[in-house]
Amino acid sequence: MSTTENQHNHKLRTLDEWTNMLLEKELPIFSNTAQKITEIIQDKRSGAMELASTILQDPTLTAKTLKLANSTYYNPSNQKLGTITRAIVILGSQTVHNLSITCAFIDSALGVEDQTRVNQELAVAIHAAVQAKQLAILAQDRSPEEIFIAALLKNLGSISFWCSGDSSTQKLDTALRAGKVPAKKAEAEVLGFHLSRLGAALSHKWQLSGLIKQAISDDYEDDERAHFVQQGHQLAVLLKSKKNKEALETCLREISESTGSSYKSLSKKVFENSKNAANIANQFGAHQAAALIHSPTKAGAEDKEKPLQTKQKIIIKAPEATNNHETQLQILQEIGDMLEGDIQINLLFEMVIEGIQRGTKMDRTLFTLLSPDKTKLKEKTALGWLSDTDHEPFSLSLTNRENNLFKEALKQPSPTWIDFEKNPKQRQLFTPDVKNLIQTNNCFIAPIKVNKKVIGLLYADRATSKSDLTQNDFSSFCQFSRQANIGLALSQAR
Repeated sequence: MSTTENQHNHKLRTLDEWTNMLLEKELPIFSNTAQKITEIIQDKRSGAMELASTILQDPTLTAKTLKLANSTYYNPSNQKLGTITRAIVILGSQTVHNLSITCAFIDSALGVEDQTRVNQELAVAIHAAVQAKQLAILAQDRSPEEIFIAALLKNLGSISFWCSGDSSTQKLDTALRAGKVPAKKAEAEVLGFHLSRLGAALSHKWQLSGLIKQAISDDYEDDERAHFVQQGHQLAVLLKSKKNKEALETCLREISESTGSSYKSLSKKVFENSKNAANIANQFGAHQAAALIHSPTKAGAEDKEKPLQTKQKIIIKAPEATNNHETQLQILQEIGDMLEGDIQINLLFEMVIEGIQRGTKMDRTLFTLLSPDKTKLKEKTALGWLSDTDHEPFSLSLTNRENNLFKEALKQPSPTWIDFEKNPKQRQLFTPDVKNLIQTNNCFIAPIKVNKKVIGLLYADRATSKSDLTQNDFSSFCQFSRQANIGLALSQAR
């Protein structure tokens, strides 16, 4: 069918219309996460705190990132990592960036109904990413993790398209299964453009740059690192089919020559990589994609393709739940380890905030600091506010004569539990300026001190879920605030 004939049958969306639809309707969560995390990693002024805070805004992403951070593939030394902050310190920002982007991307893909093509594309993407990273390691590349993410996102346009659920997916699927024309020609006939152009448009909107942008745009000219991405994808595709033995052998010999590895050891490593890729896909929750990687010697999906199954029921396994007590102990242990060594105050408070948020299942957690002239409380770190548009950075003037929640907490020697049922008068502490910032909620609030002088406050509530606060919750909150104060005292003494 020609493009002109196709246009008579249904109105073609333009490339811009496809891009906007995917950003606004299909992939908004990944879009926001990818853009924020990528901006942070590219900003040399940003550190572990900024990256950790962005990941921690999404509890599911946090849990999956930590699960992978503790896997032998990423953490061969088997150091137990209970916080995102600690994972960044031990594994590095680039590795945690890689993990979180990958988790967000695969979660978005697994959330759609029509999975057949999505699984095929994910299998190639994950497999290619693992192969490309290992080629980079062989060549002693400066950042194999960057090559991993570039290879993973190379076919961003294709995966995003098959996630859309649009009627065009069925039409393109039919054309591809017919096999009468090459894939790119089929894409042009059905859509009016190649899916690689959709990937490039999405990467532009998400402000993806550098090697990732090169890979998505198929720009490999005179760039060894981009060639690792290209070779990773060649291996992933060739390993799918028995029919490509000669092409696979040629590809392996070319890589062997370019990396200086023996053909035999390289071949062995490549097949080991396939097994690793399947394991990683399973850890990401892409179980059906993993099954496609598990059998590199079987005929590929393109040899015996089945039509897309409409509204296929997919069960996605969440990470194993960890109870509050285990999470608390793990994070407190990590804080304790930090207190025994070099204390980094910013990282300490990031871990304390993460401990309160995740260990006690709080909806919102806030750390505020007094201004030098003690006339204002200003936000230092906050978790749980739904988005940047919903949460303006906390700033409260203390010059008003009227007493309020935060003024009262600054006077207290220890943490306070605000519970309206037990003490209705506490409602009076929620003055209009306080309500404007945090609404009116039962909450915990604790002073943070240096040399017995209050310098700020920790605040936590369950304003979103409206769940009850318990004595155990308060005890845990007190324990984390105590660790923060101990850390400050130790840092001053050393």
